[in-house]
Amino acid sequence: MDERQVLVRIDHVSQAIKKAEPDQLGKAIRLLDAMKRLAVGKKWVAAIGSADAWCLKARRRAGEIVELAGAKDPKGTHKGKPRTDAPRGQMREEMGISKVESIAWQALARVPEAVFDEYVEKVETREEDGTVSGALDYARRAKRSEEGEPETHVREKKSYDKRRIDDLVNATDQWLEAAAFDRLDEIQDPKVLGVAIELIEKTIEYAQKQLERLRPVLKGAIQ
Repeated sequence: MDERQVLVRIDHVSQAIKKAEPDQLGKAIRLLDAMKRLAVGKKWVAAIGSADAWCLKARRRAGEIVELAGAKDPKGTHKGKPRTDAPRGQMREEMGISKVESIAWQALARVPEAVFDEYVEKVETREEDGTVSGALDYARRAKRSEEGEPETHVREKKSYDKRRIDDLVNATDQWLEAAAFDRLDEIQDPKVLGVAIELIEKTIEYAQKQLERLRPVLKGAIQ
């Protein structure tokens, strides 16, 4: 599969995002993520930009759906009982996303449309990183600018390599924080502990494969 074919597939998936049912939207997001990984591995810049842009649009759409699911009872009660997370939880399960993902994507859904579209355009041309955190930071900077607040720092123009290592650092930090390894031994339920062990084993296996693939690349680069 070449870059042109990947771009065609991304375009095909993107056409269905706005009308997709929640379960199909979750699948579309995973497919876009897979195509982005392929594009990154091949260093296809145009495909990376297109995949990033549509990944953001799909995640924003997912965030809108989850928010709407939790807003069916605006007064916060249902038949005299406090509203729970059940509607949103059911929607997350249908889309196959985690609570952490849904919280971040709901924040993305609250970014003003004009600001979001502007950010996506910059992502497509690789002027900005195509991440949810990048979009939220861009929205905060846009709001400060609109309110007349001065920028407190000059943003560094990062190279492609620097953006990728920053992504790895952020992913590692999030994993360590979410997993809280130093407290996993406090889990009481054997089934839950088994799931935790399986997740860690899969992460170690993935990391080992990456190391085996990258070490020869590094060795070849320094020779």
